[in-house]
Amino acid sequence: MMMNSLQNQPRSRSSQQRSALLRNINTSSQRSSLLINSNAHPTQRPKRTTWSTADNIRLLKCYYESEPDRNGYWHRLEILWVDAGYTRTEGGKLAKQAKAVINRKMLSEEEMTQIRRSCGVTEHRSSPAPICPYSALIPLL
Repeated sequence: MMMNSLQNQPRSRSSQQRSALLRNINTSSQRSSLLINSNAHPTQRPKRTTWSTADNIRLLKCYYESEPDRNGYWHRLEILWVDAGYTRTEGGKLAKQAKAVINRKMLSEEEMTQIRRSCGVTEHRSSPAPICPYSALIPLL
């Protein structure tokens, strides 16, 4: 009995088929490893992000452009961050990092001033807003 010579040759796959196959293999192996290792925590924390000075500068530009004094700025910040070419990160995490850069003075005052000017921010509050909007009207005893 003769075998067809085409049956012995491996089929060539396109790059899309290979990547889809690898994705399926990776997800199925991750699922099976979770099932096998029952002592492992099902949700592991992602690695901490290390922020370079250039990342912090770009983040502050996005932060000021997102108008942090208005409601919904986390969402705007996240969109601006992704549009700048960075990986998707939650808006809350980005806002927390931006506030840390400002409060811990990770950038020089010259850099901060230049970033604010480039974003059109005229006023910079160094102290937080008063808790009660009427506190200025209440006489001190």
